[in-house]
Amino acid sequence: MSAVFGRSRAKARFFVVKGVFGTKKCGRKKRSAWYNVGMDRINCESLIVDPKNAELVLEYLPDGETLDGLCGLFSALGDGTRLKILSALSITALCVGDIVKLLGLNQTTVSHQLAALRIAGAVKCRRQGKVSFYSLADRRILDVMLSATEFTARG
Repeated sequence: MSAVFGRSRAKARFFVVKGVFGTKKCGRKKRSAWYNVGMDRINCESLIVDPKNAELVLEYLPDGETLDGLCGLFSALGDGTRLKILSALSITALCVGDIVKLLGLNQTTVSHQLAALRIAGAVKCRRQGKVSFYSLADRRILDVMLSATEFTARG
């Protein structure tokens, strides 16, 4: 969620919250701690967290489009076969036949998983004659995988 701070005509502070339910102008007068988020009205005075931190939480929550993108990426990374394929593609671009032989997988399985990875935006395809070579769409995918590996390996 992103927030834009400013002043209204009545010189009361306000912020605009862009979230799952659309854009809302959340009236916050100087001493009021009420926020409209989505369809709910939150009284920050009834929260244990202080109002400044509550405002930061509301400001940095991802919007619906960002959440959809994150869900799609982590869904793509949530399968062992796809992780094996991404690991192989992090080294070099490979065709389906090479992936099948190197990883010992069925050709149909590899093609299906590559299609899922393409939809998620994790891999890209380059045709060279009759052969399609797959590679990582963005090297930052590798950074995510390395961070996840370090996270799971911590003792």
